[in-house]
Amino acid sequence: MNTWIFQSTPTQFDGLDDYLVNHNPVLWRVTRSGKDMRVGDEVFIYHCKGKGKREAGVVARGIILCEPTMLGDHQDAHGHWTEGNENKAEQSLRVLVRLLDVCRGESRLTAKQLKRDPLLKNLPNLKRPQGTNYLVKPEMAEPLLQRWFDRVEKLVPKRIGV
Repeated sequence: MNTWIFQSTPTQFDGLDDYLVNHNPVLWRVTRSGKDMRVGDEVFIYHCKGKGKREAGVVARGIILCEPTMLGDHQDAHGHWTEGNENKAEQSLRVLVRLLDVCRGESRLTAKQLKRDPLLKNLPNLKRPQGTNYLVKPEMAEPLLQRWFDRVEKLVPKRIGV
């Protein structure tokens, strides 16, 4: 089983936190490595900083429910795509992700925390931030999951039933 980071950029998709809290499962665009994605793979959703004050970081964890498939985005997602990015809601390669945990606002596992962690400072999205889907090396997957659970247990964000 693989572990992935799926990245969102607020300049392209606005209101991710609210969208994740109110929609489950979610469709996620696959821009690379689709051939390696499998049902049951673990996903961490990472939200970039963008222009706002909120720090970048991991905001959700889930599992892939279907192999990459040509699909349009959820109808409810269409209004979140920013001006000039509306075409990303059209049919493209996507996976369905069941969200298991969602952290809002300050409860996210921040980019600063990840960069300070000797086991996670080289996560692929931190090294090459332009992209949507990143395969996490096996030696980083377990520490990432542990840091996530450490954060989730301390802050008790909204838990989503499986």
